[in-house]
Amino acid sequence: MSSSRIRSMMDDRIHFFNCSVFDLPRSLCGSVDCVYDRGALVAVFPPEREKYALLVLSLLSPNARYLLVTVDYPVEEYQKDPLSVPDDVVHSLFGGSLQIKQLESVDMLELAKRFGVKSYCYEKVFIMAKE
Repeated sequence: MSSSRIRSMMDDRIHFFNCSVFDLPRSLCGSVDCVYDRGALVAVFPPEREKYALLVLSLLSPNARYLLVTVDYPVEEYQKDPLSVPDDVVHSLFGGSLQIKQLESVDMLELAKRFGVKSYCYEKVFIMAKE
């Protein structure tokens, strides 16, 4: 974790970790009460997503909340960051352990057309919590 940074708020109740979640020692953070994932899961290549999900799930406290932002588009049309994470993948990764509710779905096709996406592109926001 030599290139990682850890920042604590002044009241020491909130800790921000700026590092790869795969490199984060569990002893350093213990369990977490909330996760805001905007840009992490969509940067994980599909073969590593289950490993990522299991790691994040292992860090969650019993009352934790997990806010997840994804994008969904046809992978045949664009294969770079942010990587597409369709709803069924979210449910496959987290549905066995967390209740999942989609809060928002925003049509991003006009923006995505600049990158060659032609069919559809949605940014989606999910809130997840332990059952």
